[in-house]
Amino acid sequence: MKKKRIIPLVIALIIVFAALFYRFNIYYPDITLKVTALYDEHPNVVECENEYFILSDGKITNADSKEVIYSVADENSFIKSYNDLIWIFDSSCNDKLKAIDKNGNLKKHYLFPGDSIDFLINDDVIFDLTSDEMIMYRLTDDTHLKKINIDYSFVFHSNDNRFDLYKYSCEYGECLFFDMTDDNDIDIYFATDENYNEIIGSKKSGSNCIDLYSFGKDSIIYAYYLNYNNLFEYSFKDNNSKGSILELKDHVKNFYQRKLPYYSNKDLMILITQEIKYRSLRREPPVSFSDEMEKHNHDYAVIIDKNDFEVKEKKTKTFERIIYVDSEKAITYYKGKYLTYSLNNWKVTDKQSASEIKEGGSYNFVTCGDYIFVFDNDSDELLNKISISDT
Repeated sequence: MKKKRIIPLVIALIIVFAALFYRFNIYYPDITLKVTALYDEHPNVVECENEYFILSDGKITNADSKEVIYSVADENSFIKSYNDLIWIFDSSCNDKLKAIDKNGNLKKHYLFPGDSIDFLINDDVIFDLTSDEMIMYRLTDDTHLKKINIDYSFVFHSNDNRFDLYKYSCEYGECLFFDMTDDNDIDIYFATDENYNEIIGSKKSGSNCIDLYSFGKDSIIYAYYLNYNNLFEYSFKDNNSKGSILELKDHVKNFYQRKLPYYSNKDLMILITQEIKYRSLRREPPVSFSDEMEKHNHDYAVIIDKNDFEVKEKKTKTFERIIYVDSEKAITYYKGKYLTYSLNNWKVTDKQSASEIKEGGSYNFVTCGDYIFVFDNDSDELLNKISISDT
């Protein structure tokens, strides 16, 4: 009689063990989920006069009407939105910098002297980031640029002798110049508007690259790439520098390749990191992060208090990807649904269907204004528009 009871129990345990083994060692979702804001890339969506426009395959299209309003020749073109106009950097022609209205009418065009990695426009002044320097121009009319000298002032020499910091301020914004002392390191530039709402900066290059976590009137907070446990703050107000050691766990070091935090306000900054786990028997090189969900173990929203550098973490489930976060909420993709969490207690407050996400698919999430735009990575087709404010 005991044998008859033991055999079913053993079979049940074998089934449970096999299921757990499959779940954690063999099974994985065949989905690729990329969040553009986690990378130093230009988003392909802009908002202009309360409407949204998408740049894809050289065409600028109204997101709602699907009407193509303008075409560009350069596949590396990127778009931004300022002063109720869509600004285009198109290196395929002499007038590299153009501005169109929401109907596609050309309003401004400028002979640009070189290539641009990124730019920021405030009123009639443009901060242009090239591969070598930050340049300022005044947009004197609809067709002419006038270069403005950037007269940097020395701020301080870093305690570790890695750089000299210089700063420039004017009514339109501020620039930072990290003059790296090692000849093998590339100098680093950042610029912001006068309200510190938008920051542009040099691409990552080498282990001594600076990640600028905060740029404000009174101070900056920064870290060296690949050395995230050590955070440094320089106070322009008090003219002093201090370092803080963050209590970060090993997985928190796997930040995405982004020079700025995912989210920042006057009180906190939020970075996103992930934990990787291999679930296949094939040999693969180690990675710190991946968009392939087969490698995914957990995402973390790492919340850092700017006042005392206290660290809090919010952890997702296995195969759950963070696609958006701010000071109040986080939105994730998990098992065919978009889940909204309260950042305070990490409880689900809303659920939406994500029926457009299919096994074997590759998708890209782009945040602009009040929406998260979901694109098919293979076709660039817009599949969904998720409202942030309604979740």
